[in-house]
Amino acid sequence: MEKIKVKIKICFYLIFFCLTKKEYLSIFLLKVNIYHFKKSIFIYPKLDKIKLNYTSKCGELFKYKKNNKRDLVMFAYNSSKIEFNSERSLFIYSVLDSIKKNIPNAKIICFVPNNTKTSLVIQALQNNNVSIIKEMDFLNVSLVSSRFLYEYKYLKEYINFFDRIIHADLTDIFFFSDVFETLKPNELIINKEGGNNSLFGDKGNFLLNYWFNKTFGYNKTLLSFLERINPLMINAGLIMGDSKEYLKFLDIFIKNLDHSKTLDYGYDQNLINVLFYTGKFDSINIKFDLCTQRSCFMPNLTFNREDNTLYFKTGCSPVLIHKSYPSN
Repeated sequence: MEKIKVKIKICFYLIFFCLTKKEYLSIFLLKVNIYHFKKSIFIYPKLDKIKLNYTSKCGELFKYKKNNKRDLVMFAYNSSKIEFNSERSLFIYSVLDSIKKNIPNAKIICFVPNNTKTSLVIQALQNNNVSIIKEMDFLNVSLVSSRFLYEYKYLKEYINFFDRIIHADLTDIFFFSDVFETLKPNELIINKEGGNNSLFGDKGNFLLNYWFNKTFGYNKTLLSFLERINPLMINAGLIMGDSKEYLKFLDIFIKNLDHSKTLDYGYDQNLINVLFYTGKFDSINIKFDLCTQRSCFMPNLTFNREDNTLYFKTGCSPVLIHKSYPSN
């Protein structure tokens, strides 16, 4: 019993230390994620061995055009800023495999810093027909915030070449089928953060609240409004849908961007949440996917080891998942 108390105290002090030392916060969270990933990445076989159920009602969502050259997927990658990069890169290979199998005709681009050198990850991206765009400067901004700036610049120039887009994290988005076939024209899809994380209230996650308060401070009017509606947290690592709607989304996001805060981890997600819940995105046709067969953040999936099938409680298989691995 005494040993348990000691371990709890150590964990508490570690978290407190990370929260008070911002330079260690992202490293601490990354270690937690890697521990989770390493425990679960080998639970199921390679993607081509998994059996999926899209029959009958489970296939009704596939009603639009298949992936084609007018579809665009946008990633960003900065190896110099990702601690434990060799471990994180394991997941990039799985992501690329899932893309090659399920959306082979879409154009894939990845923004990287100007000084990026050839590495195994870069070679893997290029070998999988990912166009590397070197124009990012990550010295004074974070990866997660700056990628929106470069997506905006790219789409402003090439918007007429694309009908549908996917903005996604590179290391933890997995395609099990052609998600483009599920995207309705003129609609933009966003997802909630995992679990029941809300910005405030009993369901709130204290780390998310810490990032939020660090970004916006104690703005009483804003805090009072958000505490009253107690909204679910929108995740910024996956946005997909109509390309022109996404360009409008980026335009509003960048006009409200505070460049002095772009080094703060979580700033992009906090800003998106505030803009969404205060009505700044009302002119955009946004659909909020809480957790659906089409897309879900950390879904509760079942993997049947006997026949290698992967499915939700409904019996239907996922099309795209973010930051999660099936378990049984």
